Amino acid sequence: MYGYRIAQPGIEPGMVILGFLILVVALGVLGLLAATMLRQRGGTPFQYRRPSAGGPSDAFRILDERFARGEIDEDEYERRRATLSRHG
Repeated sequence: MYGYRIAQPGIEPGMVILGFLILVVALGVLGLLAATMLRQRGGTPFQYRRPSAGGPSDAFRILDERFARGEIDEDEYERRRATLSRHG
């Protein structure tokens, strides 16, 4: 009547397109967030990282860090380093 559409039942095509675009943008943002979190953690998507076995190089690194922080003195550092060298 008089060219006005008032509350006709049904879904407008424009609303379907807008809803689809919002869904695509939301999924894209979620994907970017997930990729950013993986990169910050040091991994890449779909990459499995096996936990390290804690080999001798890790023990020397930890010992060096403890000495640098002042947790152990030089005598203790040398004694533990010698022990690691014998058993490593």
